[in-house]
Amino acid sequence: AEQVVALIQQTLSDLGEESEDKVAILVRSRTHLQQITLQLYRAGVAYRAVEIESLGDRPLVRDLMTLSRALLHLADREAWLALLRGPWCGLPLQELLLLTEGEPQRTLYALMREPERIERLSELSQQRLNGLNEVVAVLMQQRGEQPLVRWIQQGWRRLGGAAIYQQLSEP
Repeated sequence: AEQVVALIQQTLSDLGEESEDKVAILVRSRTHLQQITLQLYRAGVAYRAVEIESLGDRPLVRDLMTLSRALLHLADREAWLALLRGPWCGLPLQELLLLTEGEPQRTLYALMREPERIERLSELSQQRLNGLNEVVAVLMQQRGEQPLVRWIQQGWRRLGGAAIYQQLSEP
C-alpha cells in the first residue's frame, strides 16, 4: 500500500499541480483497498472510491447465483423462493404463502408444478408461474447434457435475464 501511494504521489507530481488528469487504481480484491485508502488518507492524497461494491452484491449476480442454486438443488428452499420473487417471475409474498401453505417439507419445485396450488394464485401470478415452469421443465430435461455454464446461461437467456437487466440499466 505504501508503494502504491508513493507511485501515485510521484505520478501526480510529474503531472503537475495544474493538471486535471486523474490516477486510477485497479485492485484484484476489495480487501486490498483498505490498506491503500488508509495510506492515501495518511499521505493527504484526495481520492474517490468508485465501484468498490462486491460483485456478489450486485442484483444481476445475485439473481444469476439464485438461478444456479435453484437449478442445481431442488430442495434449496431459499433459492427457489428467491427465484419465484426474482425479476423473471415476481410473485408477491402473499402468493408465495398461498403456494407453500401447509407444506414445509416439500420442495417448491414440486409445489409450483401442482395445478391445485397454482389455481390458488391470482391470474397474473398464474401466468408468471406457468412461464417459469415451462422454462424450468425444459432445463430439467436437459440437465447433465451440456457443461454447467452453458446450461445456466441457457436458463438465464430463456428466462429473459439479459433483457431484464438491459431494461433496468437503460435511463
